[in-house]
Amino acid sequence: MTEPERGAVLIVDDDPIIRGMLEIELQENFTVFTAADATAAWSVLEKNNFDLVISDINMPGIKGYDLLAQIKERYPATKTALITGYDIDNYVRMAKRYNISNIIPKTTPFNFDEFNSIVYGLISEDI
Repeated sequence: MTEPERGAVLIVDDDPIIRGMLEIELQENFTVFTAADATAAWSVLEKNNFDLVISDINMPGIKGYDLLAQIKERYPATKTALITGYDIDNYVRMAKRYNISNIIPKTTPFNFDEFNSIVYGLISEDI
């Protein structure tokens, strides 16, 4: 497997611990930005180009699936993924309705290998 060019990833999560953990995990291989909510995400999106936006589902204000749907409308080339600590099976119908094909589980303990594989696959389009 060849390494992709250094891609840019935006992580949107209202939990600062999760945000920081994911940022640290990805920053060696990707340019990483973070935002605590949809409003902050739009501020970052307006100033930078992203290969991938990863958003938590349940956040105050705009929910992650609404944010990603809006991002896909405005930036169709940007790949998107939801991340959640809830049972993914509960979100399958919603994901289909919002045309979201990637949901990353927040497992305990967190599966960094799976997370990195999904991010790499999405950015390199090898997923």
